[in-house]
Amino acid sequence: MHYAATLFSLAYCVLIGATAAHAVTCRDTTISASNPDSSYSADPVYATVTDSRSGLMWKKCSEGQEWDGVICLGTKGSYPWSAALARGLSDRTGGYSDWRLPNIKELSSLVEECRYNPSINEAIFPATPSSYFWSGSPYADFSRLAWFVDFFGGYAYSADRSNVYSVRLVRGGRHLDTFDALAGATSYTLVLARGWNLVGVSVEASITAASTFSDAAKVTSVWKWNPISSKWAFYTPTQIDGGAAYADGNGYDTLTTINPGEGFWVNANTAFSVPLSAGAAIQSSSFKPAVSNPVTVGGVHALPPGWSLVATGDSPTPAQFNEAITTAYSTPPPTAQVFANLTTLWAWDATKQNWYFWAPALVNSGGLSSYISSKNYLDPATMPSTPPGALSPTTGFWVKMP
Repeated sequence: MHYAATLFSLAYCVLIGATAAHAVTCRDTTISASNPDSSYSADPVYATVTDSRSGLMWKKCSEGQEWDGVICLGTKGSYPWSAALARGLSDRTGGYSDWRLPNIKELSSLVEECRYNPSINEAIFPATPSSYFWSGSPYADFSRLAWFVDFFGGYAYSADRSNVYSVRLVRGGRHLDTFDALAGATSYTLVLARGWNLVGVSVEASITAASTFSDAAKVTSVWKWNPISSKWAFYTPTQIDGGAAYADGNGYDTLTTINPGEGFWVNANTAFSVPLSAGAAIQSSSFKPAVSNPVTVGGVHALPPGWSLVATGDSPTPAQFNEAITTAYSTPPPTAQVFANLTTLWAWDATKQNWYFWAPALVNSGGLSSYISSKNYLDPATMPSTPPGALSPTTGFWVKMP
């Protein structure tokens, strides 16, 4: 055996032996352990542990790590908030189907007050990284933020939902506040008509084109616009490679993933519906554009200049969406007029095969109605939604930005 391998094996045995035999180690001996070993009971078969005080059942390992019967091995995964929320949906550890992202109070309950780096009982949760862990709690004042816990020092903070952090899943519970990780989160169903449909992902959970639209009897093709490259991405279930060769030969990208907040086209052979993954509803304000002078970061789904295909989950009217993307540097409009944040907005009626059109410049000039009539477009105030005239969830729409 090589010396390096021998030394690694010896070190590993010492490590797992110490983890298995030792109780929580307090760095500050003047402080009693807030989460002593006696508060937890471990499942002898599955990598789970239950807190007897709250009834919460936790996975011993963070997502990305594997339990070998003694310790958590491997490298922890890192996920944006939307993916973190979705991690538990398909998890069946221990035969349970209700795994979820903990809310901020639940996650903070794991913090061991007598130690740091990591600030957790390592005898119960071995090999926990001293990193940031997402909670499922959104930040109330800013829709682009969510709460996390820093398990180096044990403090809770908020951060942009696009940041990638660690995840530990939980289920059950009885004593902590029931601010569930997916409370307020919603799942929507795409309702498609025969022909061309402009739809969108209205929650913070992406979808995969190949798994969502795999039935060639129902779908001819799916198209997504990339506003940065000004290029189409293409997928079809009618070809064994999903249309990759066709896309490459015609200058398109191959469509794999449709991200939160993105609109896309589906050419359907027949009317059908398909459920989408659950997630937090996307807010119109998350599309606020970045500003270059002075440099100001935009929203999570910041709109670039030019054309973008988008979708929201808060059911705004076109005027409300336009106002929601106002930045600190938008020019305030005169009384009784609207912001000119966007140039035009277009939504498609799959049944009527026609466009709903809205433009702030025409609203301000009083010419929107006559322009719509002259082009035989549809008045967005007549969109069949709740409330009437709103861009309802799963509705995809074009936005042209200056």
